[in-house]
Amino acid sequence: MSSEPSAAHDIRTPALLGQTLVVIGGSAGIGLATAGHARAEGASVILTGRDPERLRTAATEVEALGTAAFDAGDPARLRRFFQELPGPIDHVMVTAGHPSYGRLLDMDCDQARRAVSEHMVLALEVARHAAGT
Repeated sequence: MSSEPSAAHDIRTPALLGQTLVVIGGSAGIGLATAGHARAEGASVILTGRDPERLRTAATEVEALGTAAFDAGDPARLRRFFQELPGPIDHVMVTAGHPSYGRLLDMDCDQARRAVSEHMVLALEVARHAAGT
């Protein structure tokens, strides 16, 4: 009797098989890397980004189900994106936004307020629209 595991025991079902992930800001960086990992785990991914060419390249890299090129900071366009999705979604990741380079402690109160609130408002808007899909 062998103590080695059989090949049948080594096969596992991908963790995200049959699920759909939308990545707002998925054409590069953390968003693209997350999309790649999600695809490896069986998810279908939909990417958004501002730069259409970079978005096309990213979509090819991860074999995305779909893409949409727009600025996530545009509330009307963001709403339309979610309304036009072809089906339900299971997960949303938001990496879009205008980054603030520097320490919050080095910013004056107005700069810090803008840096934090822009990201919070975007996340809230995405959550509102995603809840309806």
